[in-house]
Amino acid sequence: MIDMQKRENKSMVAIMFYLALIFLPFNEVPYFHALFGELANEAAFYFLLLGLLFFLFKFLMGNKIIITNNLAFYLLITFLVWVIISIGFNMNSITTNFTKGRSGIEKILFQSLVLLFGFLVTLYISYIFSRNGNFLDITRKYVKISFLISAAYSIIELLVMFFPGTFDKVLLFIDQFIRGNDTLYGDRIRSVSGEASWFAMYSSFAFPWVLSYLFTTKRRKLFYYILISFFLLLIFLSKSRVAYVITIVQIFVFSCVLVHC
Repeated sequence: MIDMQKRENKSMVAIMFYLALIFLPFNEVPYFHALFGELANEAAFYFLLLGLLFFLFKFLMGNKIIITNNLAFYLLITFLVWVIISIGFNMNSITTNFTKGRSGIEKILFQSLVLLFGFLVTLYISYIFSRNGNFLDITRKYVKISFLISAAYSIIELLVMFFPGTFDKVLLFIDQFIRGNDTLYGDRIRSVSGEASWFAMYSSFAFPWVLSYLFTTKRRKLFYYILISFFLLLIFLSKSRVAYVITIVQIFVFSCVLVHC
């Protein structure tokens, strides 16, 4: 069983998912917009797409793929059925409407493809989860790596913010690859994300994973105290009020669980 899990972790199906976790905060990459539209902004999308193709290839080659059936899965199926019914009932309006220069038919086709992609990715991640007993630990590891990359970039951001003219050229040089522009952002931290609010959304996902290290590891406690403190500083300097509320709630929930335990 352990050998099977190790092989699964080294498969391209799993590796693409872990790379998607690492590149999750990169959400304004300037590549392939003509091909993938709005999805092209998300660096994680490319790795999920490749992972999904490997996953489907396994299925087509006759590999047995077991998907965990639970309440969440049935709720997802119910939602998809409801969307299909809604499209049918609103087809007359869809065919006659235009938004931002796109017809209703174009819009619904693209959104349906995005929804289908999200559904298939859910099955794909469920498959990895079902094949790996320590899925959560591995996920946490790669979420931590993604934050370490974001934190390294943000150190340069902080230097530019508090000492203008110091590392401006370094920041602009990096930005042309991850955002495709050469304009400094201002007085809010956005890290490798496109906007400060987008970094705040990423933080809402990543912070609990990083915070959990304080409660589950006995080694390198000081390192994680420093890392989490720096994470909180970046969230504060993002100046996102939504991020403030979510982070406070997350810390409160962790504290309640700890006291209860």
